[in-house]
Amino acid sequence: MIISHEHEFIFVKTRKTAGSSMEIALSKYLGDKDVITPCMPVEEETVRRDLGFRGAQNFGLPLKNWKFRDYLDYATGHQPKRFSAHASAQLISNHLEPEKFRRYRKILTVRNPYTYVVSLYNWHARKLGPSIEGFQSWLTHGQGDLRFSNYAMGKVDGKFVMDLVLQFETIVDGARNIASQLGLPNDFAKVFESITVKSSYEYPPLTLAQAYESVPQARSLVESRFHEEIRRFNYEFPL
Repeated sequence: MIISHEHEFIFVKTRKTAGSSMEIALSKYLGDKDVITPCMPVEEETVRRDLGFRGAQNFGLPLKNWKFRDYLDYATGHQPKRFSAHASAQLISNHLEPEKFRRYRKILTVRNPYTYVVSLYNWHARKLGPSIEGFQSWLTHGQGDLRFSNYAMGKVDGKFVMDLVLQFETIVDGARNIASQLGLPNDFAKVFESITVKSSYEYPPLTLAQAYESVPQARSLVESRFHEEIRRFNYEFPL
């Protein structure tokens, strides 16, 4: 997640939408006072450092705002955060001056939910290995990050407040659009395309065909949970 006071924008980092690559690319053009949250997993922060781009900064929770839980976190080696990697627009608005939140251009990336949930499951199962049974259970029970909709991360008090929505399927065009609207150098899209974030997968991923042909109810579950995104961006079932 990024809040750039220098360029007056907020980048809400969504899941499985090339958000890490976009965040790393944007980091190249940020200033000392901008907020940059740590990349997750930590290997991605190494990529950013090796490129010589600005790293995580200004995301911590000021000591005066600490609560008892924050002291416990600090005692166990965890820095209390004001902003986290996947902070929603709602959470960001709670910590940023209202005038700045209103004025800064707010950016978010979405993805076809039918492909998103399979990609998200493969990430969820990357250590133990994906399976049809695992996908069915995960999707049915809404485990982990599946509880969060990328589109919903752009809402404040139930209202969608993003100024610029990029689509994963045309993300390079979206990078060009960001450069144009934010006044970034013309090389931004090329910088974005050049970034390779290391994969942490240890097993072959579940394919779309395997997921939807083996779990017949998967399509209706996705359509029920992500109906707003599907309708607003005219996403279609890919098989």
